[in-house]
Amino acid sequence: MRNTNKGMEKYRTVALFFGWKFPACSLSSNSMTVISLTKLYDLLSSKLDKEIAENLTTFIAEKIKDEVENKTQRLATKEDLANTKVDLIKWIFALWVTLALMIVGLYLKK
Repeated sequence: MRNTNKGMEKYRTVALFFGWKFPACSLSSNSMTVISLTKLYDLLSSKLDKEIAENLTTFIAEKIKDEVENKTQRLATKEDLANTKVDLIKWIFALWVTLALMIVGLYLKK
């Protein structure tokens, strides 16, 4: 499990080092940060060189794209859920049959 507070502290430290203020977003781990890449570029270009701001914005956009790709690859499809449901029903049925046979066996043992 990753420590998200440590990661947020790193970004907060970098932001404070450069004197950046992000009125459009919050760096707390409890809220979701929402800022457009255009707004980010504007904020960065006001503090840094335009080429560096563009490179940073491009880097962040690529990271976001990669993260979204990784998370969507792990999502279950409807087919996966249907297969899981069928397997679960099979196991539950097998359990009930086994339990019924055990109960019948106990009654016949007397």
